[in-house]
Amino acid sequence: MLQATEKELDKIIIGTSRSLRPLVGAEKIRVRVRKVIDRYQVAKHFDIEITDNSFFYERSNQKIQAEANLEGIYVIRTPASASVLYERETVKAYKSLSLVEPAFRPTHGGFTWNFKNTRGKFRLRNPLSSSILLK
Repeated sequence: MLQATEKELDKIIIGTSRSLRPLVGAEKIRVRVRKVIDRYQVAKHFDIEITDNSFFYERSNQKIQAEANLEGIYVIRTPASASVLYERETVKAYKSLSLVEPAFRPTHGGFTWNFKNTRGKFRLRNPLSSSILLK
């Protein structure tokens, strides 16, 4: 992802330094850079400097290394207090969600979902026009 982003950002640098119809104006350059950065979603990995007639970027190696150090670490948040749901039980509940996930994936022949549309059977403070129950 970083290499693909750099390849696209290099094109913008070339555009700002060409003699025929150069890319000028900080806002125009910023729009082009934002399109590339948003496409690959790697803005946090680059330090970017934009002026009215130039553009410069470099990798932020500290941020890249910090993210690499966190690779494989998950944060699980729960509203339950530690006295109600212990750490081990929280992890077990999270891992058991993988057993439910296949029910929401489409199969080759269609969806595996079994929907039952129920209108107006629930009394809520903010009533819904319809509800969908999964069986």
